[in-house]
Amino acid sequence: WLVLDAYESDLEWIRYGQTVEFAVDACPGEAFTGRVAFIAPILDEMTRTVDVRVNVPNKDGRLKPGFLANAHITSSIAADGRAMDASLAGKWICPMHPEIVKDGPAPCDICGMKIVTAESLGYAAPAAAAAEMPLVIPASAPLITGKRAVVYVAVPGGRGRFEGRDVVLGPRAGDYYTVHSGLREGEHVVVNGAFKIDSTMQIQAKPSMMSLPGAAVTAEPPREVKIRADVPERLKEQLAAVVQASFGVQAALAGDDLASARAAASAVATVLDSADMKLPGGDAHGAWMTEHAALKRAGEGIARAGDIGAARVAFKEMSDALVAAANRFGLAGTTAVFKADCPMAFDGKGGDWLQAGPAVRNPYFGAQMLECGDIMPFYRP
Repeated sequence: WLVLDAYESDLEWIRYGQTVEFAVDACPGEAFTGRVAFIAPILDEMTRTVDVRVNVPNKDGRLKPGFLANAHITSSIAADGRAMDASLAGKWICPMHPEIVKDGPAPCDICGMKIVTAESLGYAAPAAAAAEMPLVIPASAPLITGKRAVVYVAVPGGRGRFEGRDVVLGPRAGDYYTVHSGLREGEHVVVNGAFKIDSTMQIQAKPSMMSLPGAAVTAEPPREVKIRADVPERLKEQLAAVVQASFGVQAALAGDDLASARAAASAVATVLDSADMKLPGGDAHGAWMTEHAALKRAGEGIARAGDIGAARVAFKEMSDALVAAANRFGLAGTTAVFKADCPMAFDGKGGDWLQAGPAVRNPYFGAQMLECGDIMPFYRP
């Protein structure tokens, strides 16, 4: 016997009587075969595996007890998920000895037990299900959120147009997923760049993988800053200068450039140091002192960050302080400012930032998801 540890995700592909190929270190370059004789009904909760026993011929005794083996099973499945094996089509198998395969009903040559049809052991009938092949798509095509899978499908007759489609996936087979529903044979799906399309759909407030099926999606109208404090124009100009300096940090992080982000953070600190802290009066003065301190702290955090992840965490603090200050005091100047938001940043908690242009350049993910996020005008001169 050969006893294999099969992960629970592998059980979809394993059936009694399947041929197993394996190798052992003691016999390099040599392949051995056997047949699956038993699949344990209990899962080991510690290893998340199930024991699979394989009957292996070993007449010459070359295979010793305790040998470690690496094995693989090649499985074909029908559209309904049942395993197919052309060699077992219409055959009869012994439930105790899978190596006993016959053309018709007869007792097992080893134990005398009545043999049964291959179909009764979970194999697809050769004339029906085996003739219908499963629908598969490349593993890079679906966007999987954990609860849903979305595939972007080319719209017939619409060059460069795609629509999102919820699909129900079956098990993964190497570089492919089987598809239970949601797609039809012959439809064209996006294999590379699906996330870029999804990001564009989010920006345009259209259904995407972040939208629940059937949910109404409405676009938020562009807005400018909401000024809540009566402050001197000079303060708005100084705050605008800080925002402009922060664009350098945002662009550097979007480009995965830690050294440039540190240098840009130093430029932000220089602008902050030149600000006149006496400009706002009353309650506005205390609010400005709070945001100014947060900006200084965030800039210092970026400047001394040991890796780009730490710099991105500090940049979020800087962005939060900038947005809060701009909403409270307002901005001045001749340059437009855009506010973007990435709902996937920081493990789904999300993160905002300000940037100079209307094209999303995500500082929290960089090249990994450069265009992920929603964006809208924040300040227009």
